[in-house]
Amino acid sequence: MAARAVLRMLALGFVIIGGCGKADDKSGASPISGSGTKGKAPPTVEEAQDIPRNTLRAFTSMKMLHNGEYGFKHGDEDKNGILDFWIADVAGLIKHAMPNQKELAEADASRPSPKPDQGYLFCVMTLDEDGNPYERAEARGRNKNRFAFCGYPAIHGKTGRLTLIINQENLLFQKDTAGKPIKAWPRNPESEGWKILD
Repeated sequence: MAARAVLRMLALGFVIIGGCGKADDKSGASPISGSGTKGKAPPTVEEAQDIPRNTLRAFTSMKMLHNGEYGFKHGDEDKNGILDFWIADVAGLIKHAMPNQKELAEADASRPSPKPDQGYLFCVMTLDEDGNPYERAEARGRNKNRFAFCGYPAIHGKTGRLTLIINQENLLFQKDTAGKPIKAWPRNPESEGWKILD
């Protein structure tokens, strides 16, 4: 149902046409060259046709990451004897809980040279809606109760337009952020322009 909603919004033109980089990157810029919005050429016909498909794939990937977190936690995939979520990085979660999703692991924006998965990059969000870090110093990339992911176009306007976020409550939101990854979960998503996909 949510996938149909994505396609319907794209088809009706609700999306304006026109990141989580490495852990030490404070800019929020995408690690893919050419991902900025200034001075870029408009998308080709082929790129424009790919955008809905890429967005639908990104939607599916976000749901897979959400489900992978619960598989990781309830299967105690890291064998630490604690039922917790993996929040260190996307690639680590996939290694432990979804080893067959190699393309998604390669699209982890925290990697030195990420490779977009059908035009999108993915990262863990680092701060909750109150500005507190999901990862505590003693937790070593784990959190017992919470997590959040961000998926965003590698080249805004060419590989995609929408940024997606999802958390442990399976709340999936979309917004055109001009290709900028989101590091903190919004305090009031809908009042901040995020549209929920249900």
